[in-house]
Amino acid sequence: KHTLSHTISTLYESRYNQDNKSDDPVIGLNFPNRKANKTIAEIKITLATHKVEYSSISNYLFSSIAKHSTSYLTKLGELETKRESHLNWLLVDLDVLFFIHAMDIRIRPTDRLARLVNDLLEKTSNWPDSYKELLQKKIFDHVKHSIKSYIDHSNDIPGLETLNLLTILTMLPQKYQLPQDNLEEYLGSLANSSKTKDFYFRWMTFMLYIGEKPKYSSLRKKMEYAAEDYLLNSEDMFIDAEYFMFYFDYLACPYVNINTRMSTMEKVKKLTINNNKDVVSFNSETQGSIVCQNDFIVSWRDPEYLKNSLEKREYIFPYN
Repeated sequence: KHTLSHTISTLYESRYNQDNKSDDPVIGLNFPNRKANKTIAEIKITLATHKVEYSSISNYLFSSIAKHSTSYLTKLGELETKRESHLNWLLVDLDVLFFIHAMDIRIRPTDRLARLVNDLLEKTSNWPDSYKELLQKKIFDHVKHSIKSYIDHSNDIPGLETLNLLTILTMLPQKYQLPQDNLEEYLGSLANSSKTKDFYFRWMTFMLYIGEKPKYSSLRKKMEYAAEDYLLNSEDMFIDAEYFMFYFDYLACPYVNINTRMSTMEKVKKLTINNNKDVVSFNSETQGSIVCQNDFIVSWRDPEYLKNSLEKREYIFPYN
C-alpha cells in the first residue's frame, strides 16, 4: 500500500504546476497514453514484487484515485477556461481506472468504477463539447473492451458481476450504444456461464438498457420469449424469491406490450396452486390494471434509475 500510495500520489502531484506565476495550475501533457502506461507499469511491478493479487488491493486503489480525482476535478471547476492539458490528464485517469478494473472484475470494483465515471461526467458536463466527446468516446471504448474481455473469458469470470458495465453506458449519449449483435453475444455468454440464479438480474438490467430503442427490437423480442419461458417452466414458481420478484417486475415493464404481459399473467395464473392445492382464482383484468401500471422493485419509469441506483448506500462485505 505504501508503494502504491506513492505511485498514485506522484501521478497527481506531477500534473500540478509548481510555478506560482502561472495562470494555469495544471502543466501540459501531450501524450496521455504514455503517462497512463507508465503508471500502469509501476502498479504491475509493485504487485509482482510483493506477490499480491489485484483483488486484495483494487479497493484501496479505487479509493485513493477517487480522493485525488475529486480534488483535481474541483480545482478544474474553479478555472474559467478548460484546456487540452486538463482533458488529457483525465484520459490518463480513465486508462488507469479501467486497467485496475480489468484485473479485478467483481461486483464491488465494477460499482466503484461506475461511480467514478459518473462523478467525472457530471463534473465535466459544462466543458466544451469537443472535450466531452473525447471523454465519452474513451469511456465507451473501455466499456466495450471490458465486455469483450468478459465474453472471451466467461468461464473464469462471474458474469453477474459485470452487469454494471451497462449502467456506465447509460450515462453516455444515445450515439454510444452497443450494437445489437454485441449485446446478444454478451447476454448469451452470461446465460451460458451462469452457475447461480441470476436470470432476474440479467433480464432486468438488459431490458433497462435497451428500453424502447428501435435498434434493439429483435433482442427485445427474444427477451420477451425468455421471460415467458422462465415464468411458465419454473418448478418452484412463487416459492422462489427470484421468481416472485421477476413476475411483478416483468408485469410492470412498459417495454413489453401490455397484451403480452396480460396474456402471460393469465397463463401463470392457470399454473399456480394455492395452499388448498387448488388453482388460484382472481380477476386478471382488475389485478392486471394494478400490477401492469405500477412499479414493483425496478423503477421502469425513471430514466435515471440505473444511474441513481449507484448512489444508494454502499455495503462492505467482510468476505471475498
